[in-house]
Amino acid sequence: MIYIAFTFWLFALLFVSRGIVKLWTGRVNPKIISWIILPGTLVAELSYYLASLLSGAEFRPRKLVDDAEGETTADKGAGKGVPYLTPLLTGLLPIVAALGLILLISSEFGHPVFASFNARGIEAPIDLPLLTEATIWDLLAGQAHLMGDAAAALADALGQWPWDNPVAWLFEYLMICLILRLAPHRRPMRPALAAAAVVAMATAATVAIVSPKAQWLYDIWPLISYTWATALLLLMFTLCVRAVVALVEILAGKE
Repeated sequence: MIYIAFTFWLFALLFVSRGIVKLWTGRVNPKIISWIILPGTLVAELSYYLASLLSGAEFRPRKLVDDAEGETTADKGAGKGVPYLTPLLTGLLPIVAALGLILLISSEFGHPVFASFNARGIEAPIDLPLLTEATIWDLLAGQAHLMGDAAAALADALGQWPWDNPVAWLFEYLMICLILRLAPHRRPMRPALAAAAVVAMATAATVAIVSPKAQWLYDIWPLISYTWATALLLLMFTLCVRAVVALVEILAGKE
């Protein structure tokens, strides 16, 4: 069941990531957004071009950051390459690179946040219920509690660290950058969804070989839960900001 849950939350992360950036770029120049989350942009773009080269696609240099108009679907960086293989690899490597770096930075300096988050005892559900009229509200309420625990854990961790220590802020900044670049924002979404399924199957196979009882996946489940909770917090913050901006425009007579 944990493999199904992992696949479900990975797909949810991709859709939320794409949705947040869509909301941001609806009001802010896409070029500015790309610069703000530059570490995530670098990981996504370099992984994409590496996948293009590995799959035999023609490589043509392009701008790392889009212009204001932001061509989102044109694939200017590489030729068509091998059918099916090139789209799969170009969707797979950015996801694997982002997830790997999330695991790395959390193991290096994310312990205070996770210690506080784990102490609250709420995680993304592993046993996913059938969505009925009764269970869907319980699931949504659980997501609200998950966001609250993530926000409280972050506040506790930042309060314990000196203000002049940049580690806490660097950790959260890199987490946000990587989450927002999990999904492709200038290319089709379908290869990324196929790649997410491959990641889930490869994870299941690896865990089955290395740890037949799937203990490793249970061990990192708090990180998966925190990553999802952070994405939800970003989505809620973005929606609130968009709502405030729209309200101000309405009151100012601009709409």
